[in-house]
Amino acid sequence: MKMIETIEIARELGGFTVLAHPFEFYRHGVMGLKYFEYVFEYVDAIEVFNAKSYLNFLVNYFAKNKKPIMAGSDAHNAYAIGYGLTLVGINNKNMYNINDQDVFKAIKNFNVKIERKKIPLRLRLSR
Repeated sequence: MKMIETIEIARELGGFTVLAHPFEFYRHGVMGLKYFEYVFEYVDAIEVFNAKSYLNFLVNYFAKNKKPIMAGSDAHNAYAIGYGLTLVGINNKNMYNINDQDVFKAIKNFNVKIERKKIPLRLRLSR
């Protein structure tokens, strides 16, 4: 399916869309700036830090203060878990009563903190 069609279906089903590692052309990212700007308008948030990416600076430049931000470890293996974190602030809620819509709302309201730590190259090469 086309990306915009996928986003629309995800929203109809109550989902939340994040554009992950958009400029990573070698890892199936959005690639070109024109397409990035087009898709940027449709997604709920942008991954501005990916622990495996060397192009985070580009995404940060274009997304800063324009869209809610996310970070990801891109943990396809256990060794990579926790390198890129999105901490979501949800006020006045018992932690056992938080649902996905509470999380989505907090992110959309820019109530997030990003923790950035690159996956060491030696770990990436050893796997």
